[in-house]
Amino acid sequence: MLLSYLRFCLPPHPPPPPPTLQKRCHGYQKVFNLSLAEMNTILKETEKAGKALTKVLKVMDSLSKVASCFGFVGSILGLILAFIPQSDPNMEFMKEQFSEINRKLDSIALQIDSLAKEIEWDTYASTYGRDENAIKNSWAELMKFLEQAPALDERRKASLAEAFTSHYTNSATRNSVSNFYRYLTENEDASLNKNLLQLVIQKSKGDVKILSMYSGYFLSLMVKGLQLNVYYDIMMGYGGVSGAKEGVERLTTMLTAMKDAMIQCVDETLNWALEDANKIKTEQFSSNLELANAIGTKLNQKFIWYEWTVIVHDINNEEEKGYGHTTDLIAQDKAKIHIIYREKNFIVNEGIKMEIQRQLGESQCFNMKKHGLSSPFADRTLKHLEYIHTVYKDSNYAQTPTRGLIEFQCSRTIQTEYGSTEVKMFDLTIFLKSNDVVEQDPCSKNKCHNDGKCKQLKDTTEELCICTRMFTGQTCEESIKHFIDFSAIEAQLNSIALKPVPDMTAIYYSINDLQSFIKIQVQTIRNDILCIVND
Repeated sequence: MLLSYLRFCLPPHPPPPPPTLQKRCHGYQKVFNLSLAEMNTILKETEKAGKALTKVLKVMDSLSKVASCFGFVGSILGLILAFIPQSDPNMEFMKEQFSEINRKLDSIALQIDSLAKEIEWDTYASTYGRDENAIKNSWAELMKFLEQAPALDERRKASLAEAFTSHYTNSATRNSVSNFYRYLTENEDASLNKNLLQLVIQKSKGDVKILSMYSGYFLSLMVKGLQLNVYYDIMMGYGGVSGAKEGVERLTTMLTAMKDAMIQCVDETLNWALEDANKIKTEQFSSNLELANAIGTKLNQKFIWYEWTVIVHDINNEEEKGYGHTTDLIAQDKAKIHIIYREKNFIVNEGIKMEIQRQLGESQCFNMKKHGLSSPFADRTLKHLEYIHTVYKDSNYAQTPTRGLIEFQCSRTIQTEYGSTEVKMFDLTIFLKSNDVVEQDPCSKNKCHNDGKCKQLKDTTEELCICTRMFTGQTCEESIKHFIDFSAIEAQLNSIALKPVPDMTAIYYSINDLQSFIKIQVQTIRNDILCIVND
C-alpha cells in the first residue's frame, strides 16, 4: 500500500500555488516560532518581570491554538513538499518556512542539553532516555526523507519513505510517544517513572525559568512525536484524522499540565527560597552584609515576580523583635536572617505611609515596647504593613537595598543635672505592603467560563483562569475542539490518501482548503502573542 500511495505522477512544471498560501504558511510558522521563543525568554528579562509569569501562561494558551493546527497541517505540507520538484521557487519558499520550525525545535534541544548538565539530569537521562531517543532518531529519519526526496526519482523516494516507516515500526516510536506523554501528564505514586515536570521542579529547586525552558523542550519533542504518528499513518495509507485528533487533545492536555506545574512552582516559592537561603548561610562570609547580599541576589534573580529584602544582624541583639510576615533563619549560631518579599514593581499607599510618619514619636515607641509592635496602629493601617521590625542597628547590622519602608529611631528623653538628653532605645523599620494586593481581589473582576476557576498567584495582583480540559483563553471562553473542523480535515486526508496518482492542481487546492479554516486563528494568535509580549 505504501508504494502505491507514494507513486505520484508529477507534471514537469506544476502550476503555482494560490498567493495566499505562502502568506498563511509564513504566518503560521511565525506564530509557532514566536510562541516557543517567548516561553523561553520572557522570564529571562528582568525588565519584563512585572506580570512575567502571567505572560508565559498566556503564551501557553496561545500555543494551545497553534498546537491544534500544527499536528496535521505541518505533516501534510511536509509530505507533499517532499514530492515537489526541487527547482520550484514557490515550493522552496514554503519548504524554508517549514524547515525554520524544525530549526527552532532543534535550537531548544541544544539549550536543554547544556541545561541538563547544570542540574545533573542523570535520572532523566537513564529513565526516559530510550523514549526520547526513539522520537529524536525517528524524526531524523523523517527529515532525511523530506530533505532528499524532492531531488530523487520515484523509486528512491519510495525507498526512503520505507526506511522511515521501518525505523518507526522497529523502534516502537508510537509507544515512545505515548510513554513520553504519560511522563508529562501523569503522576502516579505506584509508577516506576516520576512525572517529568515534577522532576524539573525538584531538580531546579523551584526555578520557573528552568521549568519554562524544559517545558519548551518537552513541547517540541511531543510536537515531533505526534507529527511522526500522523506522517506514518498517512504514508501507510491509514489516513491521518484520528492521529490529528489525538494530537490536538494530547498537546492541549500537556500544555495544561505545564501551566499547572508553573503555578505549583510559584505557590511553593517560599519553600524553595528557604532552601536556597539555608544552603547559602552555610558558606563562609566576611560580614553580615556579604551574607545578606548573597541571599538577596540569589532570590531576586531566581524568583523575579517578587522583590526580596534580606536583613542580617547578630543573634544577640537584645532589642530585636518582629511582627508580620517574614521568614527567619539562624546562620552558624552567629547571625539572624530575616527574609521579606513583596510583589514585583509594587506601589505602597502613600497616604498610609505619611500618616504613620506623622504619628511616630516617643509615646508610640514606648507603647510598642510595652504592649507589642502592632499596638499603636489601627486595623485599617495594619493591613497595609508587611513587617514591623525593631533592632539596635550597629556596625554588624545589614540590610539589602529596598523601598516602600519607614525608618525611625526610637529614643527616650532622660533628665540630667544639665538638662534633658535623648537616648536611643531601638531602631524601627516598617515595611509596607503593595497597595493593590491589599485593596484588590483580582479574582473579583475575573469571570471564568466553562467551569474554569480563577486563581490569584500568591501575594500578587496576578490572576488567571484555570481552565477545564479542552478549553483555553484568558477566561476559558474558547474550546480547542472548535478550532478545527474535523470533518473537513477527514475529507481532505481521504481525498489525498485514496488517490494514488493525484493531480497536482488538486493537491495545491487541497492545501488551500485545508488551511482556510485556520486563517483567522493564525492572525488572532499572532496578535494575542504580540499583545502579551508588549503588555
